Amino acid sequence: MTASRTLGIFAGDIPVDPKTNKPVVEARGGLPALAEYLQAAVPQDKQQQASDVFVRILNGTLWQLWQVSRQQNNQPVAAQDEASEKFFNTAVLALSDTFFYPAPLYLQMTNYKQVQASIFQVARAPGKVVVYTGAVLLILGVFAMLYIRERRVWFLVKDREDGGSDTLMAMSTNRRTMEYKKEFETLRSASLGVGSPAPTNPPPSDTAHT
Repeated sequence: MTASRTLGIFAGDIPVDPKTNKPVVEARGGLPALAEYLQAAVPQDKQQQASDVFVRILNGTLWQLWQVSRQQNNQPVAAQDEASEKFFNTAVLALSDTFFYPAPLYLQMTNYKQVQASIFQVARAPGKVVVYTGAVLLILGVFAMLYIRERRVWFLVKDREDGGSDTLMAMSTNRRTMEYKKEFETLRSASLGVGSPAPTNPPPSDTAHT
């Protein structure tokens, strides 16, 4: 595949199938057109090798065209460094994407004039009272979560076969302080009328039976 054919497909000059009189690829140009042409014209086992050749031909030709353009604009030849390669790769992708740009032209800024100005802006925020109030309540809520202890108590009543009932009591808190046990014993005695049990290994949850 020659450089002229590669550049032609990249630029939108798509070959026409003589049998059907239709373009051999559906893409209008750019890298997608080259990829479609590669898949249609090259066997699958040789597509990777052909793809590398296409890319080298395209990049080499476009690089030389870039150097010619710089010489015509009285600019020095671009050095083959990281900055030039980054600009070149970006430019190739931009050229390929121009076929997706619906307008027939594009605007390019050539110069600009800086104008400085001082602006006085007056704004009115009618909802600031609500916002500030919500912020204060949020701060109070955070401190309440830090300093106010949460305690929960559950009672479960079960019937026995002899006609009596068992009451299971459980209590949980987000902080296991030294006063937690005392509060549990006091609440159990007040609600169930049960005294302190004999010291044994404490179970995972505090319970009481009557």
